[in-house]
Amino acid sequence: MSGMSKVKSLFKKFTDPKERSLKIKGLRAAGWTAIGRGLGRVLRLCSSLILTRILFPEAFGLMASATIILQMIQLVSDTGIRTALIQNPRGNEPEYLNSALIISLVRGVVLFILTLGLSKPLALFYGHEELTGMLGVMAFGIIVNSFENPALALVIRKLRAEKQVAYELGTQVLGLITNVIFALVLQNVWALVFGTLCTQFYRMIGSYIVEPYKPKLIWNKAAGKELIGFGKHIMINTLVTWVTMNADKLFIGKLIDMDTLGIYSIGLNMGIMVEVMFILVFNQSYFPAVSSVANDLQRVIKIYRRSVSLVMAISVPILMLSAIFSKEIIELFYDERYILAYIAAFWISLRGLFRVISVAQSGTFLSLGKPVYESWSMFCGMITVFILLPAGAYTIGQGWGLEFEEIFQSIFALKKEYGIEPIQGAAMAIFTVGVVIAFVESLFMTFKLKFPVSIVVRPWMQVLLVGGSIGTVYYFLAPMLSSTNYYNLPFIILMAIISFAASGITYILLEGKNPFSDQGGATKTKAI
Repeated sequence: MSGMSKVKSLFKKFTDPKERSLKIKGLRAAGWTAIGRGLGRVLRLCSSLILTRILFPEAFGLMASATIILQMIQLVSDTGIRTALIQNPRGNEPEYLNSALIISLVRGVVLFILTLGLSKPLALFYGHEELTGMLGVMAFGIIVNSFENPALALVIRKLRAEKQVAYELGTQVLGLITNVIFALVLQNVWALVFGTLCTQFYRMIGSYIVEPYKPKLIWNKAAGKELIGFGKHIMINTLVTWVTMNADKLFIGKLIDMDTLGIYSIGLNMGIMVEVMFILVFNQSYFPAVSSVANDLQRVIKIYRRSVSLVMAISVPILMLSAIFSKEIIELFYDERYILAYIAAFWISLRGLFRVISVAQSGTFLSLGKPVYESWSMFCGMITVFILLPAGAYTIGQGWGLEFEEIFQSIFALKKEYGIEPIQGAAMAIFTVGVVIAFVESLFMTFKLKFPVSIVVRPWMQVLLVGGSIGTVYYFLAPMLSSTNYYNLPFIILMAIISFAASGITYILLEGKNPFSDQGGATKTKAI
């Protein structure tokens, strides 16, 4: 077969949704998801660039607080329906899909009423009366979300990532246009509120276009009980995960001011851009692939090794580059009001190195029906964040006071007086929490799931070898080659070449020259 024929044959395999090979289907889903998420992040960046030039930082701070509050309320009762439908072998049957819709609707109504009741007290807690009305309007979004087609989970289960990509990009484009129109007309935070509500309508309608199954309001007791039984573990895990990953935004919004939260959110969103893309790649491809072979541990181990090594080879250099050049990136896209966002972008990008490992391990726990291990890992992270967040501020500020709120207010005030920003301590704490979570998950992978130590430590080796090499090269070259001209672009290009070269060499050393045939590297196995 000629070289061109091989290329055409391979292309056909990757574009044919009827392809049966789990390996090809997984890679195909990962490829589509990477493309979709990349374009999605570009759309989000465009939206951010446009809206930050129309609105002020306080608007983004208020919106971040309202969004976090709504997420907190919703995740308190997260039923884990989508995960349960993907993981359950019978999740595509009408009895399960119909019951899932009823569970979602009941939960939506309850949370809508709860949000309305809490809107006033929460607005008083944050000291911003505007939050009362914002939460009241945004509560309708919970009702809208509850009508989303439960069969959307089947798109992920079938590894039909191209349909998910079309759904996500379509609703994002409509949401971006809507947000910009509202911002130009209203010129205040309500533009973001109404834009978000409209986007939720677009997502609900789009879910029935992408997956034409029409659920009915018919309750099946056995199916409902099974979904709720699995979902209770997901609910605990999701709640703990949310608190752990969002404690920084909760503290900053309350204890400093909304301007600072707005700036921090910009840096956070920039820092997690790459991290989120790779997380979603795993959610769309790795999780359903492993779920389909969950009863074959050796096969799961092979898929894990191959998937994580490849993703780390791509993500580590990108995350390292986004961290070391975070200031140049912020300066390129935002005006001087948001320049300090680079501090958060730096530490969150570094955290991404370990979040990618964490998400792979988390997906393994869930696909094998062992969410309890992920819950314990996140619980350790939650304890760590509550210790390190105030400690991070304390080490840069003055000392402990008598009351928790007064401690933070006095520390942050002192930092501002001496020109040291409060973003630093919070971001450093969140980075450390990411490392702790990934480490605890690795212990569970080794001692509970019985994964070989050599497989579990492999991504850590990639972070250490590749990340360490990139950081060392930057340390020695920056004094000689760093420049303020053209946003330091020539030096960035040189570092990108060096970074990907280092990652590629490390990948080959670990996996061999033919990683997908399982013939090289430290572990020799048969092809999946």
